[in-house]
Amino acid sequence: MANPGARRGYLRVRLESDGEGTLGVRLTGEQGSAILRSMVAADGLAVVPPDTTIATGEGVEVIVLREVPARDV
Repeated sequence: MANPGARRGYLRVRLESDGEGTLGVRLTGEQGSAILRSMVAADGLAVVPPDTTIATGEGVEVIVLREVPARDV
């Protein structure tokens, strides 16, 4: 996940479990402001600071948008 801009970025994500109790996130798809499908599918928003790239496996702050049933995560 990358945010090359000068402002904080918010990316739509789904929460996922690795089966061992660790939560991860996966982008919900296209992130454009007019793309509602990715917002409807989102469990949260990953917060990406300005001028930052977050590598796979690296921690990221998430604003949780809805409670996710345990069976889904």
